[in-house]
Amino acid sequence: MNKDISPELVRNYFHDKCTAAEKREVESWLRSGEDNYQMAMRWLQEEESEDDEKFLADLLVAEDEVLKSTEEILSNLKHQNKYYQVDGRVKKTGFDDVRSSRKLWYSVAASLTLILFSAWGVKIYIENKVTTIQTAFAQTRRIVLPDSSVVILNGNSSLSFKSSVFEKDRQIWMEGEAFFDINHLSDHAKFLVHLSDNKTVEVLGTEFDISERKNLSKVVLKSGKIRLDIPDENENIDMVPGEMVEIDSFNGSVKKQLVNSELYYSWIHGKWKFDSTTLREILARLSETHGTNVNVYDTSLLDRKVSGTIPLHGESPELIKNIANAFDLKIEEQKGKIYLKK
Repeated sequence: MNKDISPELVRNYFHDKCTAAEKREVESWLRSGEDNYQMAMRWLQEEESEDDEKFLADLLVAEDEVLKSTEEILSNLKHQNKYYQVDGRVKKTGFDDVRSSRKLWYSVAASLTLILFSAWGVKIYIENKVTTIQTAFAQTRRIVLPDSSVVILNGNSSLSFKSSVFEKDRQIWMEGEAFFDINHLSDHAKFLVHLSDNKTVEVLGTEFDISERKNLSKVVLKSGKIRLDIPDENENIDMVPGEMVEIDSFNGSVKKQLVNSELYYSWIHGKWKFDSTTLREILARLSETHGTNVNVYDTSLLDRKVSGTIPLHGESPELIKNIANAFDLKIEEQKGKIYLKK
């Protein structure tokens, strides 16, 4: 292992707190072997465990203080709740003592209630703790879920799930774009991916790509079988390999068609693959995944189409250069903006 790679540096990388040089160093280390990636995941899990332990320790300290207070109250109550005999009959002390005793008992009840609520709070916290993983522009991450399913998260995307109960309740929430390789379990447990507007992808075991950008959602199935639930359109769509369902929330349209699925998930292999793809589509993808906006002087250029492959390695300027070359265009900068022209 590179001696400069530390748990703290890796955690800073996943929290987007690295310098550009540190980011390149960590990414190079992650790409150099699966063992490095698994080690990085362990370091992140250890960080979450430390956060959990701190939270639980705070609760236990609070409970301990409540118990001590309760013991003191009970001790005082024991001394105050005295009896004495008059004419052979047992009587309590005065009215004020009785009222005082009641107050003490109320304090005991309140303390015990607080302890119970603390225990309940620990249970709720553990069951509802959400793990969220985000990517920056031009960044991809490979995530191994608790059930051994694999998700590759594209740039400017996020993924959330309840880690403590995930193996019993396989549900995730996502924004942006991700490729899924779902592990099929022996008990045929479902895998649910929740999107915007209550859209849900239901999976048994398969590979597929989801793009959730602005008002447009695309689900492309590589292998297996999935069901897409669209409550707003009152539709349940079963998909087979090679199909894409496109949901336009703005226009309220749903379209299913046969496609070359590789065109939609080629990014996981470090390249964009095109087949009669317009410049408009490519520049939109560049903006969504890399956060870089490119303009044109002549809007008719946006309808130009290209087929082929563009590598994704390197920084955005290199990617823009590759796009320009593919369309036989030149790059020009004007007032801080980037333009493509003939």
